[in-house]
Amino acid sequence: MLRSLLLRNGGYCSINKNISFMNKINNCFNYSVDKRSTDGKIFISKTDDPFLNLSMEEYLFEEEDLSNPVLYIWRNKPVVFIGRNQNPWKECNVQLIEEEKIPLVRRFSGGGAVYQDYGNLVWTFLSNIKDNFTKENNQILINSLGRLGLKAEASGRNDIILKTNDGDKKVSGCAFKIANNKIIHHGTMLLDVDVGKMQQLLNVNKKKLQSKGVESVKARVGNVVDFVDNPEDITFDKMSEIIQDEFRKTIKYGSSIKVEILDETKLKEHPKLKEKYNKLTNWDWRFGETPEFQHNLEERFSWGLMDVHFNSKDGMITDCQIFSDNLFPQMITDIKQVLKNIPYDQVSIKETLENLATKKKNYHGINDPQAQHILEFSEWLQNNI
Repeated sequence: MLRSLLLRNGGYCSINKNISFMNKINNCFNYSVDKRSTDGKIFISKTDDPFLNLSMEEYLFEEEDLSNPVLYIWRNKPVVFIGRNQNPWKECNVQLIEEEKIPLVRRFSGGGAVYQDYGNLVWTFLSNIKDNFTKENNQILINSLGRLGLKAEASGRNDIILKTNDGDKKVSGCAFKIANNKIIHHGTMLLDVDVGKMQQLLNVNKKKLQSKGVESVKARVGNVVDFVDNPEDITFDKMSEIIQDEFRKTIKYGSSIKVEILDETKLKEHPKLKEKYNKLTNWDWRFGETPEFQHNLEERFSWGLMDVHFNSKDGMITDCQIFSDNLFPQMITDIKQVLKNIPYDQVSIKETLENLATKKKNYHGINDPQAQHILEFSEWLQNNI
């Protein structure tokens, strides 16, 4: 089925309840030097349409056989991406985005807001859930940067940084999505992005900056071209080739993997991609309905920002919206659902969220990180309403 979309170039989690969800997640981040597969696939997109590129990523996630790892490389015209549960008006300068006719795209995954343009490379690793997956992917990126003479390392929950004379510079950030025993690990590589435009379009949350100990986006991020001897050599195609090469090294027979080029015309004609494309471009998906919130509470936890908006009438919570860069989008959806149509008081909120945390533990295991996040959030919320 996927072959009809391609031109050859030369060629939530459903996890066994007896296995701790926490162990599954942790194992994705534990690194091993062993070759991880006998086969793999590489896809390269030639379109710069961010809605189409993201539609294709979701299509691969849902339809492709991910028993062997897949690498998908793409880039976009100038665009702002936001995470699944983020508030666009809070994260972005929506007025400027619309004035400059820059697309705003809401991802299916969690994470934060990012600006992309032609100076950016987007990488996506897809697989069935397996040990070491995320850290192996990080190592591919670190090794790729090392081939340019750069010293890089993983930092925090989702960054790759360069060690420079001017301090640590973030050149890559990521997000992930887990469903049906599959995982997407995707992110950016800043090659020569317009940082000035990034600052204009993104409203960086002060608590996020404070938690990272920096004063501005400009102080924190860097472009690869700024730290190499021959910046003119740093192109999308060259970096793409290096990452492909490093990916092949993790596969037992990686040298035999053929690159499959995604043809834009055929992609646009595919009915399943059209369905995803239409959803991503729909205003309701990108911006959602924004009620006239009566109470807004906000806090940054170690696991993400929680920006909570309540509507309350007659002592009941009539609506609840939560915008977050947390990496478990289903958790945010579940919290929003259970907090609707309950009394707006500490006892009801405590009871409701504790019940949700218990359900998570029963399903995913006692060490489920989502349950721990829910309980921490519940305690904070009770103290602030």
